[in-house]
Amino acid sequence: MVNLPNNLSPLPQIQLVVNPVAGLADAALEITSQQAEALVVPVLVAQGLDVVVRCLDDPELEKIVETKGQIYPLTLAWNWGNAQVAELFEQCRQPRQIQKVVAEKGFLTGPGNYWLPVALTEKGLLYGELIGQGQDGHYLQPIHVEDKIRQPLYYLSQYLFKQLHVPLRGCCFLQVGWIQGELCFDRLWPFPIQPALASLGVQSPDLFYAHYLCCQGLPLKDLRIKGQAPYGELADLS
Repeated sequence: MVNLPNNLSPLPQIQLVVNPVAGLADAALEITSQQAEALVVPVLVAQGLDVVVRCLDDPELEKIVETKGQIYPLTLAWNWGNAQVAELFEQCRQPRQIQKVVAEKGFLTGPGNYWLPVALTEKGLLYGELIGQGQDGHYLQPIHVEDKIRQPLYYLSQYLFKQLHVPLRGCCFLQVGWIQGELCFDRLWPFPIQPALASLGVQSPDLFYAHYLCCQGLPLKDLRIKGQAPYGELADLS
């Protein structure tokens, strides 16, 4: 943690909450405790934050919730806190329910292996570059997307957040794909997931620090790809 001037109080300790079974089954895309410790904590500490990783079964969590500590859940299994946020997490645990909302607007639904980062700031939505996955399983950002493909993505996100009355600030992720060139919606993640790891060293700020800034109501003006990062190509959509 950085040394602060005597007239400033230390920043509250941030609790990153992960699922002990992250990486498996329904939690396959959630950040694991190992990933959080090895990859996420260092980038947040580099920003001067004091960060601890806790699993859902940590008995200390209940005390931290009661004292209104700064908790950042990185798992859909989280069910404490604000009722509206709990409702959103419940909706995200049942992707078919959200797919019905999307289908009512005429969008296709189905499996997807691309992720659109959306930062919900106090001043509106900010979009990160699309994230994909290589043949070796590694996540890639940025993926080059033409404007005719980008605009439906943005419209889908705006419609979805409006319909769900999303009550939170932070970085959400739309998991999407394409069926014969048509955009299809898979599911919504209300926090950074494993594809967000692709932003480390590539985007400024990375998606984990951006999530923190949004949650705290701090200014976030842009999600900018660093100049040296090469663009990947979207798979053939035909």
